[in-house]
Amino acid sequence: MNRIKLPNVCLVLADCYNYGKAVDSLQKSMKQCEFAAVKFLTDIPLEIEGIEVVQIPSIKSKEDYSDFVVKELYKYFDTDYVLVTQHDAWVLDGSVWGNYFLNYDYIGAPWLYQHGRNVGNGGFSLRSKKLQTILGTDDLIDICHPEDQSICILYGDYLKGKHGIKFAPEHVADRFAYELREPASKTFGFHGYFHEPYKPTVILKRSGAIGDIVILEPIMRHFYMQGYNVVLDIPADCFALFEQHYFPIKHISQFDIGRIKPEKEINLDMAYEVKPCQNYQKSYFEFCGIKDYTLTRPILWPLVDEVTKPFKKYVVIHNDDRSTPHRNILGVDWKKVQKHLEALGYFVLQIGSGNNKCGQHYNTFGKVGVLKWLIAGCDFFIGEDSAPAGIAVAYNKPCILFFGSVNPDYIHPDLTNVEIIQSNCDKAGCWHIVGGTKGQDCAYFGDEKHLQCCKTDYETVIDTINKFHQQ
Repeated sequence: MNRIKLPNVCLVLADCYNYGKAVDSLQKSMKQCEFAAVKFLTDIPLEIEGIEVVQIPSIKSKEDYSDFVVKELYKYFDTDYVLVTQHDAWVLDGSVWGNYFLNYDYIGAPWLYQHGRNVGNGGFSLRSKKLQTILGTDDLIDICHPEDQSICILYGDYLKGKHGIKFAPEHVADRFAYELREPASKTFGFHGYFHEPYKPTVILKRSGAIGDIVILEPIMRHFYMQGYNVVLDIPADCFALFEQHYFPIKHISQFDIGRIKPEKEINLDMAYEVKPCQNYQKSYFEFCGIKDYTLTRPILWPLVDEVTKPFKKYVVIHNDDRSTPHRNILGVDWKKVQKHLEALGYFVLQIGSGNNKCGQHYNTFGKVGVLKWLIAGCDFFIGEDSAPAGIAVAYNKPCILFFGSVNPDYIHPDLTNVEIIQSNCDKAGCWHIVGGTKGQDCAYFGDEKHLQCCKTDYETVIDTINKFHQQ
């Protein structure tokens, strides 16, 4: 890699505690840039190749550090500029360097203030010899801690008016480094571990519903593995699905969209509905313009173990009557199902509206986080094709699922651990004949075959339960 040559910049780090981390920081910066000199100011004798170690009186506190940087630092470098870094700050990408940085006497990552003196953080900062000499020799400058706020806020106007010191504007400082504020682009360096280095952002929009949003997870995973920062534009309550996820995700409300321009914004509303006769996840990938994909089971996190699950041994049942009757469960005596499960030692928990009473009912409407937790901890799940079923499959729970007029392969790319109960019909999967959100009405309305795909019996459910229980 070709290092950026900075012949008039000295790299300096003063630290009397984080010795190893300080050297590591300097070496990382040296991999990106060729400095006029590299100096480690510390209180112990060391020999480090390529680094000049200069012994100084011990710095024992943050106040000591500020005093040293403001009043003494100018004595330790001879170049026109000094790049001040710390053990948790270094050059990330030398190619971002711009010689226009040298037009200013001070550049540091912008803070979060709104008073017009927002530049900037001292932990990774470029300063002129002129500025540091003034700081060290002007007796009116005598309040030093914290050193960066002393320089930029307390004495900023004085330094500009009296000495003609130039502080970088915020847009330049944003390009130079980041600290408390998420980077809006690649930066030369950083200070602190508040944010990861810049990644391009993809915003994925899906207005609902819960099950359709769960199906998004493999698409989110794909973009994350490609190096994107993933932002979801989904209903706020649905974001509970991805809290504590195994890779970082932001809700649109957490994203600084006014300052950071996303690289991609993809609206997936009606994406699978307009291509009803294929797997929904496949449609999502296609609308995202992704060709190198594999259809996989969504994964939700965190897991729930024996310590964190709400009940020792339990089954979650979701059997609501819905407005689309061709997706309901017909012909099952749920009281008998409950008794059978209890005889096997299971606590029976019914979620949803509870209009087909079976076990202890808990209304999870509007409580997505609780719904997720209850399903994540269950021993197995029984229910109709629905949002709770999607969560159960994403947790790879043993599932007994009823699909009615829906083709299971269009909903789930991986039906491992799933037992399907779906009665035979010569028009099986007719839900997908038309696009949209309501499916195809049953062709046998008024006939004895009406909704036959939804009809089953107690014995079929019991036999399937026994199969899981024996496993």
